[in-house]
Order: sequence, then C-alpha cells, then structure tokens
Amino acid sequence: MWTKARYRERYHQYLVLFTMHRRITQNDPHCCLLSLAYLSTTEVYVLINYTAFVEALFVTLSVAGLLWLRYKKPDLERPIKVNLILPVTFLLVCGFLVTFPFYVSPWETGMGIAITLTGIPVYMVTIYWRNKPKFYKKSIGKITALVQKLLLSVPEEKYD
Repeated sequence: MWTKARYRERYHQYLVLFTMHRRITQNDPHCCLLSLAYLSTTEVYVLINYTAFVEALFVTLSVAGLLWLRYKKPDLERPIKVNLILPVTFLLVCGFLVTFPFYVSPWETGMGIAITLTGIPVYMVTIYWRNKPKFYKKSIGKITALVQKLLLSVPEEKYD
C-alpha cells in the first residue's frame, strides 16, 4: 500500500512535493502558483474543460480500481465497506462524464489527454530512472531548497 510516508521515504530528494507553508497549514503557495498559471489565458472555460475531463478520468480509474480490488481480493481489510450499488452507480456516472466530452468538445478532451501525457517524460526522468548521476541529485536538492525559500515552506513533520 502506497502511503504518503512511504512515498516520502522512497523519493526523499523531491521534498518540494511534501512541503508546507510555515504559517499556513496547507499547500496554499503551490495552489497560488497554479492559479496564476491559469490566469495566463483569457479562455478560462477551456482550462476548466481540460481539468474537468482529466479529473473525471482519474476518478473513474480510481473507482474502477477499487471495484477491481473488491472483486479480486475480497478479504482485504477495508476501513469502510459499502453496498456495491453505490460505487457501481458512481462509476457509471463518472464513465458518462469521461465519454460525453469526446462528443461535445473533442479538441479540449484531446488537449486534456495530451497535457496529462506530458507527465510521462517527467515520471521517467524523476522516478523511474534509478541510477541518477550525482550532479542531477545535487541540482534537484538545490532546486528544492530554492523553492522552499521562495514559498516559505518546510518539509512536513514525520509522524512515524
């Protein structure tokens, strides 16, 4: 099971992912930067379409994964177990939210998928690549320190 703590242990060089503002208890500086990026275009509704489709896609995949685990490994310990009608209905609604935009706005849907796929090279360089050179690790550490100083953020406390 991947928890935030296990992810932090494995990818500790990317501490910028797990930083919090010193005075604010949420990752608000990161959200502010993202909001500023959204303001860089006048087509706000297009950005909403990109993100709404991608969010619906990943929610659908998550719910499908939960249902698959419920079917394949029914004896796993779960904090809550609900009647299957609820997640199946939710999956159908999410499936509609994923497939309907292909007919209504195929361009925005395609762009949302393209933006999502740009994460693959980032994943390959930052996570999948195991034997990173020292200069790469050192530069990531410096970038992390710079971002922490700019955003007044510090790593989260460990509760292990």
